[in-house]
Amino acid sequence: MRNIDKGLLLAEYFSLDVSKGISNFIDWVKSLDLYKEYLDKLDDLKKDRSMHGKTLYNYASEINFEDSKTLEEALINYGKIIHFLNFTIDGYYTNPLIIELKEEDKTTLGEIKIDFDGKIITLDEVSTNTGFSYDLKKEYIDKAINLWMEEVNVYLVDPMKKVKSSKGIYIKNRIFSLLRVLTFIYPIAIIFNIIEVKLSHIFFRVADRTNIALGLSFFLALIFTIIDIIFVVIHLALVIKKNREYVEKFNKVNLDLESKVVEEKNKLYRYIMDRLVENLPLDKLISEFNSLSKLNDSIYYFYSRYERNKKVKEMSWTLEEEIVFSVYLLITIPFIIITVLSLGGIL
Repeated sequence: MRNIDKGLLLAEYFSLDVSKGISNFIDWVKSLDLYKEYLDKLDDLKKDRSMHGKTLYNYASEINFEDSKTLEEALINYGKIIHFLNFTIDGYYTNPLIIELKEEDKTTLGEIKIDFDGKIITLDEVSTNTGFSYDLKKEYIDKAINLWMEEVNVYLVDPMKKVKSSKGIYIKNRIFSLLRVLTFIYPIAIIFNIIEVKLSHIFFRVADRTNIALGLSFFLALIFTIIDIIFVVIHLALVIKKNREYVEKFNKVNLDLESKVVEEKNKLYRYIMDRLVENLPLDKLISEFNSLSKLNDSIYYFYSRYERNKKVKEMSWTLEEEIVFSVYLLITIPFIIITVLSLGGIL
């Protein structure tokens, strides 16, 4: 805080007009590196899926620094920005169990930072420092583990409990419905119908121009049969691709999630405790303990469906299929009628 700002704050207390000083102070703060760091941190935390990250983001996003109406309010918001930056130390809000890592990430477990006796230090510093007793180390490690497990429950376990309790969301999609089967059978029936009708008879009648209706209906039916078959094949291929992605997500989360969580937590806890006993650094990569992170996307997918109450229909038929097949019926049904009348000698 500059001396001039202190003087302006005092003037504001005496109800003097310091509006120019407010905008000047805001512009000064925005020119500082810490303000850019604040914006960068805010942007990073917006994508963060950890509980710490979400909490910090909510706190920071509510700091309306640029909209400060008084110098006192601007100073308070400035203090909040500094406070926020002090708590966004890299690694402090990392949950090794569910953090999403890039394949090339070589971060070790020991680089994660935790709150230890009022200070933010790395797990390596906790483990290797012989000045701390084992019991004290264990106390703060237990607190960190409990916090991480709380996040796992919030982001993985609880959402999947809700999903599994909802019928129609957590089931495998139905690719072949009765209507979809009809879109195969009907064109095939039409093709056989066209063959059965004696093509030479139709061509003869058309060439002789004695039955234009039969000829026109024949060619339209043939063209739209081909169009319908092509559409069905392409559309079904896309449906199968989408269903494969759905099934992959389904298979990932179709497990005893709570047992898996306990298993991963125990694996992490045993490793940390073993290293603490020997005062050794935690040099294993985080990637060796974060297999639960592979469930993040799948669980989010099913939970978002749950929140939108989007169920899997057993006989789903898309709007596109309905339109194409309806048009196809309008073309082929008249063809069948005209063919029957023609063969009966009515036309």
